[in-house]
Amino acid sequence: MDPGAMDSRVTLPVLCTHLDHTFVDHADESQAALRALQHQLEVSPVFLIYNSGRCPADIFKLMEETQLKAPDIIIGAMGTQVLIGNRPDADWEAYLDSGGWDPALLQTLVERYAPSARPPPEGMQGGRLILSYHMDSANGVQPLRDGLREEGFGEDKVHVIYHNGRYLDIVPAQAGKGNALRFVLERLARERGVVYEEVAGRTLVCGDSGNDVLMMQTPGVHGCVVGNADQDLLGWLAVQPSNSEFPSRLVHYEGKRCAWAILAAILKLGFCSA
Repeated sequence: MDPGAMDSRVTLPVLCTHLDHTFVDHADESQAALRALQHQLEVSPVFLIYNSGRCPADIFKLMEETQLKAPDIIIGAMGTQVLIGNRPDADWEAYLDSGGWDPALLQTLVERYAPSARPPPEGMQGGRLILSYHMDSANGVQPLRDGLREEGFGEDKVHVIYHNGRYLDIVPAQAGKGNALRFVLERLARERGVVYEEVAGRTLVCGDSGNDVLMMQTPGVHGCVVGNADQDLLGWLAVQPSNSEFPSRLVHYEGKRCAWAILAAILKLGFCSA
């Protein structure tokens, strides 16, 4: 995306979506739903944000493989990278650096408190502001959190995220898919000359797994929980109090997989016409 494009598209509603098993259905070789959704987005444009746990290089690879629309902004590597015009945003990186992030020490502590955690193959780390591992069981997650807290890396310093039954990510506490999205929406609000709540009220976030909870918790946004969502996300949704804000703005599109659910959601919100 051209850096100036953010200015020219600021009046559009915002669609912020996770990629794997949400925007892209890896179980559907025809990608019929994805094609239908992308056609609709050509007819009724949105300000498009990809918000993925994948590192940006891996996002670009997926975009090429599945012929995805070019987004306006990419949030990658579990909210540790914000790309505008395909370039990392310096303000976001400076903000994350300000919180005492120490990857070398954290790597040592992971080896000590979570010996079963295995780093990914060479070249698959998401950058200097995220530590990623494979872990076959969630049993080691709480001991790791407890150990990090004892060493001075409590929840005010780092987030420990376990998702999809095998992935472990550690990121600065200021990072995350939700905080990164809020950073982008606040910038959009400034560029539109409106308050944050007005932009958030015209924003739809879409996800399928537990690592999308932080995105769903972004204040004021609407949420699309796709029909194929995992138990981590559905379990979190199920325990939200009925008198909280979440039931009124988050919808589980049961029976609609991936892009079919997103299509239903943008129709429901009036982002496009039937």
